Amino acid sequence: MMFEYAFFMQNFFEDLFVPKLKNHSIIIPWDIQLFTEKKKHLTALYKAETNFCISFSKHKWPFHRPKQQTELMHSLSAFFFLPNYLKTSDAPVLLTDIMPEKELDLYVLWAKVQSLLEKQGFPSLSVSHIDQSEVESDVFYFSGNLNNALNQDNTDLSWFPDEVINNQSFNKKILIYTTSQTDFQKKLEALETFENDFLATSASLAKVLTVEQDIYSQYLKTQSDNKKLRFHIANHKDYVKILKETTSWHVDAYNRISSSSAPLHIDTNDPELAIRINELHKQIAWLQNNKDEIFQWYQKEYEVLPMWYKRFGHILKVLMGKRKLKSLLK
Repeated sequence: MMFEYAFFMQNFFEDLFVPKLKNHSIIIPWDIQLFTEKKKHLTALYKAETNFCISFSKHKWPFHRPKQQTELMHSLSAFFFLPNYLKTSDAPVLLTDIMPEKELDLYVLWAKVQSLLEKQGFPSLSVSHIDQSEVESDVFYFSGNLNNALNQDNTDLSWFPDEVINNQSFNKKILIYTTSQTDFQKKLEALETFENDFLATSASLAKVLTVEQDIYSQYLKTQSDNKKLRFHIANHKDYVKILKETTSWHVDAYNRISSSSAPLHIDTNDPELAIRINELHKQIAWLQNNKDEIFQWYQKEYEVLPMWYKRFGHILKVLMGKRKLKSLLK
């Protein structure tokens, strides 16, 4: 299909239905069941492989105390780490009707949750605001006319591409509200029929829109790759700094041992000792021949670690006496 749709599953917890969609996504309204029955829903969403995101409503916002906010943060993190959680430029997408100018108290609490999530390892969140039937978002587009037509079983949707083009929203996910599994299937079939008719009657326009969408997808990919490279560069600087400190420590330790130790006398007539020395020589030779490969592997594994994990490692070194506290404050 040419357009991407995001189906808002209003009765998700009544139907417990997760459709398998290849090019579209679903939106799940937040409910306490996502916390109390987290494992069940994580498994179902992961197996379906359908892209999804979570929506918050001010009417179901129970997290006012710090402990509850922390629990919410850990629960959300589990869903964010799923490979099919909807992201834009690597930022997890959230939909909410908590508007900063209308719900200031709730928005302050929501900002605290975002801050906790960022400390968990997510550098940013992509928050889309929805108020009644309007959506302020770079990700979603809501058409009241389209939803009304689908609710009334109106099969003539030929006007819809013009609306999307006039609103410059052909790169966004079209928001479709569904009330049940049956309602979802009916609306999906209606949209598939509409798109097949559109491709048959307006092939040139459909091709232009497809090219535009491909260009926009490449732009998002380039933006994401640029962000990852900046992240790698920042981590590489930390790694080089730590490597220099570690190397300096080993050199100092070697110099101390060399200056304080007496000459080592080895009995070369001992056959067992000769075998052990030969094995050590082989190990040293192997390490010398593979040092570049080992270094590249270590560098790759180190770079993918989240920043909070590395910082925790630095703190742990201070606690173990292997690093000075002042070095963390520089």
